[in-house]
Amino acid sequence: MTTSRSLALGATEVEVQLEGDDLAERWDLRYDARTAGPVDGGRTARLVLRPSREGPALPDAWQPSLSARREGQTVAVDWPAARGRFDLAAREGEFHIRSDVRGFGLAIEDVLRVLAFELSLVDDVLLLHAAAVGPVDAPWVDLFAGRSGVGKTTLTERLVATGEEAVS
Repeated sequence: MTTSRSLALGATEVEVQLEGDDLAERWDLRYDARTAGPVDGGRTARLVLRPSREGPALPDAWQPSLSARREGQTVAVDWPAARGRFDLAAREGEFHIRSDVRGFGLAIEDVLRVLAFELSLVDDVLLLHAAAVGPVDAPWVDLFAGRSGVGKTTLTERLVATGEEAVS
């Protein structure tokens, strides 16, 4: 089965084609099956994610390397749990995600992080891992930037519970 989802990465709206129920289920658990709206002034890209079970067995606690390499206008990834290429000029690519290991959703997220970074460089966009929260209809927001796990989501949820609005 093939399903499609949209996701905003910086100033790029990415149409993601997910092949197989495992990838679609993992995507929906992480991204809540929501689709992104159009990105104002942004560009579009196309990404295909295919399940893979090729390669040596990986332990449950595998740690993928987040390194990627540029080959001209192509971003190449060759990790234990994900491999593929994305052409920055054509704005399309394909990745094979190992779906036979626990936690393979992390490989999807890691691929998206690499693509978000590379697309932001090409599009001259500043990309922050952050949350923006503010009073409803206010002309300003508070921005909380930081690494994964420092509490951005927890703080955002608590502020929303008090009546604030999560903007991003």
